[in-house]
Amino acid sequence: HSTNELLLDPDVNGVKTGYTSKAGRCLIASMFKDGHRLLLVGLNVMDQWEQASRLLHYGHAVLQGAKG
Repeated sequence: HSTNELLLDPDVNGVKTGYTSKAGRCLIASMFKDGHRLLLVGLNVMDQWEQASRLLHYGHAVLQGAKG
């Protein structure tokens, strides 16, 4: 059983979490959607699942807009 809510997103295909005293909560996540791979590195994130999901999907939307 995992508390990682990103694992519920079918487009997210890689996640690694960590913690250091200097960087705080850390997160690396990968998303592959519509032929694009997005990588996210978050340092000192408070709500890592919400922020990561929002940023990955925002990045995808920007890439989709750039195709137009």
